[in-house]
Amino acid sequence: MDANRWAGGSEATLLREQIKDDEADSARIEERLQKALSAQHNADLALARAEETAEAARAYVFELQNQRDVVAQRICQARGKLNPIRRLPEELLAEVFCSWLRAVLEDNDDYMDLYAIPVVVQAVPFVAAAVCKRWRDVARSTPALWSFVGINLGVVFPHTPPWTRFLNDIRILSRLYPLTLRYQLDATLDPADLALFYEMRALALRARTAKLELSCVPDDDNAIWNLLRAPSWPQLESLSIAAIQDYHTGFLRSLELPLTLTTLHLEDFWLDWSSVPSMPLLKTATLAPDIPGDVSPAHLATALAKMPHLEDLRLVAIELDTRSAIPTTLQCPNLRKLRAQLKLPRSKPTLLSFHAPNLVHAELDLNDENGAPIALHLLRTSLNPAALERLSLESWVELDENLLNALEPFVSLTHLKFTPMTSSALYKGFLVGFAHPGRRALLCPRLSCLFFRGAVTYCDWAHVAALQLVRARNAQAAAAAEKGEGAPVRLQHVSFRWHNPYDAVGIRAFETELRQLLS
Repeated sequence: MDANRWAGGSEATLLREQIKDDEADSARIEERLQKALSAQHNADLALARAEETAEAARAYVFELQNQRDVVAQRICQARGKLNPIRRLPEELLAEVFCSWLRAVLEDNDDYMDLYAIPVVVQAVPFVAAAVCKRWRDVARSTPALWSFVGINLGVVFPHTPPWTRFLNDIRILSRLYPLTLRYQLDATLDPADLALFYEMRALALRARTAKLELSCVPDDDNAIWNLLRAPSWPQLESLSIAAIQDYHTGFLRSLELPLTLTTLHLEDFWLDWSSVPSMPLLKTATLAPDIPGDVSPAHLATALAKMPHLEDLRLVAIELDTRSAIPTTLQCPNLRKLRAQLKLPRSKPTLLSFHAPNLVHAELDLNDENGAPIALHLLRTSLNPAALERLSLESWVELDENLLNALEPFVSLTHLKFTPMTSSALYKGFLVGFAHPGRRALLCPRLSCLFFRGAVTYCDWAHVAALQLVRARNAQAAAAAEKGEGAPVRLQHVSFRWHNPYDAVGIRAFETELRQLLS
């Protein structure tokens, strides 16, 4: 537009009307702007007042929270002082502490894996002693609280002086109370300063129970080997020796066992039993060597000959030296409970037998393809059929006519458990034989508990045969009871796994009927 041009005529008229309209709009906009500025000012004033109110409210809330915490603390302190445990006599308070310790032991089987001070079990007395002066006095005067001690020598060695003082405190606070020790011993360590070993040996002199874990067979001149010798444990009743996981095993050829032992658990390692004196007090033993090819049946026989009064044996013999073909009978004249895990060559299933005339409980774990002939051999030769009351058989053995014949002499069995490895191991004739006398008297007439565990059977006849078994035996038991006869007895507990993925209704019906038959 030319700034020097003057509008005239109709253009001037239009411009004058536009100016008039714009001036009117400007006045209206200015009026609205003033109202908006006034509203904004009022809002800013209200916001400032609200912020002041909020800040005051926050300060008040903070003050109330502090007052609440102070009151809660006073209530807690008052309730603590009024707590019934405060009124307990010291003897009962000490028993509460000991119950706490026992609960920790039950929850922490590996309770002395010592990688800090204090840890798990050893923390119990320290926590109790830190609550108040009375608790501290009771804890320090309760020797039983300080009777569980554990040492991981590999962790202790870099901090020998504080550990030495710690063990000295334990020895003083436990007084003459019998101790339970777990020593994890790295046999490659042999310090110049023997103060720690003196404290460990001083505790061993009062130990009743000890678990020793070794990294290898220690040298005869090693301080650890001297710690293992029998004179170090004059009161020991229960001893467990095992290898630290993934470490070496071997023969502890000159180890002396305390004659006071009633329980021995020897795992991974083996002893030169020919040089061990007879142990007349030993009642319970675990023999589980893990030295492949070095322990023979003859070694087992020598070991058991040193335990004339053994009553409970757990035997793991899966890596035996079986080069000798001479059958070996393990003499256990007083044995009452046997748990055996065995593995023998296919060509020598009769290599190992037991003579246990007082046996009443046997658990056989024969999880090997050669387990069937071993199981039949032991049933026919070793398990005291006239008196055996409980039998558990976990094996590849087939539940068939051969097993029925082997079980026929076991007239005193009350509990019988089978754990077959495959579903095809169970034969219909086996269940039928248990249900009906047939050509023989009723099998296991005193049987009240029958369990089939392990492999699931899918056979259509299995659940029907199982129900017939329970129904038939309980009918015979009822008839015998009417005549006043003591046998056969009623089946009270039966576990039978039958599964058909296409018949959920049938499974529920089977389980319901089984419960009804047993009720």
